[in-house]
Amino acid sequence: YLSRDRANSWQSIPLPPKWDQAGYVAIDEFGRFWLGGRLGVASSENQGRSWQISRVPINDISGLSYDPQSRRIIVTSYASELIFGIDPAAKNWIWWNPGWRTHIVRSFRNRLAAATLLHGILLQPEQSAAKHGL
Repeated sequence: YLSRDRANSWQSIPLPPKWDQAGYVAIDEFGRFWLGGRLGVASSENQGRSWQISRVPINDISGLSYDPQSRRIIVTSYASELIFGIDPAAKNWIWWNPGWRTHIVRSFRNRLAAATLLHGILLQPEQSAAKHGL
């Protein structure tokens, strides 16, 4: 749902074609909508009137958020150990492999901080962050 009048009224936004649900939603610095769900990642540049399916090679999304520090959409999957960082403007992506399946990822002092279901909190080593970027 979307409100244009400070939550006085709401209008339904259709999901991308073939999607029956979305588990995660984010809005980037340009106002684009991003969805994550069982079928992957989708974005909309026109407030949900049309959708583009991301080429990120994962589905079954376990986390999706916009990170203002790295200026990327950060995505994790229940089916993968990889963390993806999507550049919302260029629509390209980079990835990191922390060695565990992560579900919540945020930036912390120019490093990635991630939570796992079984192993606790992971913090990207400073050398890796400097070499590979955030």
